[in-house]
Amino acid sequence: MRGIDVHGSKGAINWRGVRDAGYEFAFLKATEGRTFDDPRFAYNRSAARAAGLVVGAYHFARPDRNSAQSEAAHFLRVNHVQRGDLLPVLDWEQKPATAGWAIEFLKIVETAIGAAPILYTYPDFLRQTGSFDALSRYPLWYASYGSNNGAEHPAQPPEQFKFAIHQFTSNGQVGGITGAVDLNRLKFESLDRITYGDPDDDYWGNLDFYVGDDLIATGVFRNDDDQVTEEAREWIAAVRRSGGNGRVARHSTTPLLPDTEPEVEPATETHPDEGEGHAGAWSETGERETLEREEFAPTSVA
Repeated sequence: MRGIDVHGSKGAINWRGVRDAGYEFAFLKATEGRTFDDPRFAYNRSAARAAGLVVGAYHFARPDRNSAQSEAAHFLRVNHVQRGDLLPVLDWEQKPATAGWAIEFLKIVETAIGAAPILYTYPDFLRQTGSFDALSRYPLWYASYGSNNGAEHPAQPPEQFKFAIHQFTSNGQVGGITGAVDLNRLKFESLDRITYGDPDDDYWGNLDFYVGDDLIATGVFRNDDDQVTEEAREWIAAVRRSGGNGRVARHSTTPLLPDTEPEVEPATETHPDEGEGHAGAWSETGERETLEREEFAPTSVA
């Protein structure tokens, strides 16, 4: 299954032409840093959905300028993920390559939506983090271009990561889009594992678990390995003790971040240094040659 990713600077896109060219999913830039909103995000999302593509949103991180908390709040304000969308993405390619920053961002988004978001990065950047284990619980969208001639090729991320998507070139040509475009290949067997919620499943996302009128726990019903969570097991046991008087409800009362936190209030102006980033921007900084000289060996990093 093939997909693309785009940002607003690509201009007008004929999404029906993209779908007719055989592309089935698309990631769209939504935000960058603490202040920038992609001006074409809402239109691209609506038009791509109407053309029959499965869509998702990504945030271009600026750890050089802002806290993870403020950027996560910005992203969550703009991208209201809907059931059936692709999971939200942290586009993590701007130095410093500090794993703690990325983990904090990912955890805030995960708490807000009740599902683990996707991590986008490239080999050299990932190599610099020195912290694979904490990051590897998030599906990996992996940018490795090879000769960057538009052709697909093998890629080998660290073995502990869940290799979800391979961004294999920035020089693709797609009907409906003017100029070169990033191309992606789904590495999972289907989009289900990176889709937010199951339209036929009431037990998805962040839930409140009740016995009668008593709130027993809040959490997801199943974890990323499709195992029933501790919170759900606690609820099931309580329901059995009560004789079957249990129910679940969509959890909607947890604030994304405190409204009183000045740092996360919407900015009135876009910072002049924010807005130019996009998935694959690393390849324009001269780092691609270093990237392609070596791939990861199947070893772990502490």
